[in-house]
Amino acid sequence: MSSNQLGGISRTKFLVNALGFNVIWALLVIIRDPWTHGVALLFLALHFLFMPQADEARRVTIVMIIGTLVDGTLTHQGWFIFTPEVPWIPAWLILLWACFGCTLEHSLRWAMKQTPVAMLLGAIAGPLSYFAGYRFGAVEFGHGLWLTLGLLSVIWALLLGGLSRLYAHFGWLEASR
Repeated sequence: MSSNQLGGISRTKFLVNALGFNVIWALLVIIRDPWTHGVALLFLALHFLFMPQADEARRVTIVMIIGTLVDGTLTHQGWFIFTPEVPWIPAWLILLWACFGCTLEHSLRWAMKQTPVAMLLGAIAGPLSYFAGYRFGAVEFGHGLWLTLGLLSVIWALLLGGLSRLYAHFGWLEASR
């Protein structure tokens, strides 16, 4: 790997993907206005225009569906409470899952290549992201802070670990460059 490469992608693509996702996260979680949905859709469009990988849109859709099902189940079970109340999860969170899916073959590629690293990253970063959302008022926890963060740590470790294994099994990281 050359000095201009990070996890198998160029340093520029790595930074654009990582910074872009974090800006989108901040807009969707902190502001949560409908115009931020358009910015997230623009991020997705630009991602697929300038950083396309073979069949990546299908994999991003899979991640978005899995995340929506996980967060929807947690909401239905009373772990997450959103204001205003929504029947499943807010649109901004579904879009956030799609944008997150765009990081797996780019800025998170380094972690996805090693299942234990992906699991550790998930166990730490997943709950921290929801905690930040909680602090910004995007979500309330229906079963207490520490119990929810503990559950999220397990879920995110299994989620990223499972995705890492899935990507390895199908060779999706090797196929994408």
